[in-house]
Amino acid sequence: MNNNEKINPSMPLMLQEAYIDSKLVLYVYIPESSEVHKLNSKYIYIRTEEGDKDITNNQYALKKLYVRKSGDHFEDKVYHDLTIDDFDMDTVTYAKKLSILNDEHSNWKNLSNEDILKTFYKQDSTTGEYGYTNAALLLFGKSESITNKISWYKVDVLKRFNDLERYDDRFTCEDNLIKSYDEIIKYILDKIDQPFYLSPNGVTYNAVNVVVRELVSNVLIHRDFLDATGTQILLYRDAYLMQIIMCIKRGEVGRELP
Repeated sequence: MNNNEKINPSMPLMLQEAYIDSKLVLYVYIPESSEVHKLNSKYIYIRTEEGDKDITNNQYALKKLYVRKSGDHFEDKVYHDLTIDDFDMDTVTYAKKLSILNDEHSNWKNLSNEDILKTFYKQDSTTGEYGYTNAALLLFGKSESITNKISWYKVDVLKRFNDLERYDDRFTCEDNLIKSYDEIIKYILDKIDQPFYLSPNGVTYNAVNVVVRELVSNVLIHRDFLDATGTQILLYRDAYLMQIIMCIKRGEVGRELP
């Protein structure tokens, strides 16, 4: 680690000695670095749950690594050309009502829709210019404004009860995250059975509704918007699946098929 020809840039570390059962153990603590280090000035590895993975030629994984090391986040990206007209005010009003219902002392309670959007108006750390962030666009943006900036933004819901190769029915949602949540849930619940369920304490319970809401929220919340791979929810007679590229804090980013 201290040899610049082996690890570049080098990372000076100190070995510590400890005796366990009369045996000498050498211990070294390796903190997370703010830089990307290369092995033999060529190879780049990341740590995954299975071990170390060579991502030298994996452009997507490298992009994710450099973004993480830079401290920048996709949702904080600033667009200088977005205006108030790019946002759906009905969504902002709806979100404000939900915020107040959840917390009567919500900071949004006395704010206008324009003031709420201003909380997402930030300075670009690179250019110094100001603009609305990706977070504002994804939460409140009009569908055409979102797809103009993130062309791959959409969620496909495919019903595969009979045709397992293609689909019996399809719903493509390109609205902002807040509207998408309600629209996708409504579509799914309209297409599947919701059998009667009685909980152990004698209360009727819509288990399917709970499962669907959890499924949709995970698709929308954990999706990695840096990746242009399509996001799908697949409905089968005996299973509901989500197919997404998920954003994982540490380790490999991979396709998830729960």
